[in-house]
Amino acid sequence: MTQEESAALAELAEVYRMVETQISAAGECKQCGACCHFKTFGHRLYATGLEVLYLITTEGPPKAEFGEDSCGYQDGALCGARGGRALGCRTFFCGGDMERMRAIHEEALQAIKAISDRHGLAWQYEALGVQMERVCGGKSPEVQSQ
Repeated sequence: MTQEESAALAELAEVYRMVETQISAAGECKQCGACCHFKTFGHRLYATGLEVLYLITTEGPPKAEFGEDSCGYQDGALCGARGGRALGCRTFFCGGDMERMRAIHEEALQAIKAISDRHGLAWQYEALGVQMERVCGGKSPEVQSQ
């Protein structure tokens, strides 16, 4: 890992701490795993390249493949990568104020973009499963359907 990547990851951790503080006022995650089923909610989980680096660095590679309605880090009904989870996972959960969550998400995403730019890291923002396919070599249905 380069010094720029290490510095960027430290800054991303600060953004995540800020997000956690902000969302605690917008609702409470029940940690039931329901929101990990993206298709059920009509969502597709996107993440930045920096977030994928953070996720893999803190949690290791996914234990299973990503699917259209499943996360490779899900452990039964629960998140198996809670500490390293992407911004989209942090700002979407079934009991939250969705308008407030969107605003928190957008502000944090802009901060992540600024971190990537400041450290000269390529900006990538695409489906998490697609990025994991590229980085870890899994067989995500998201990749197969493109």
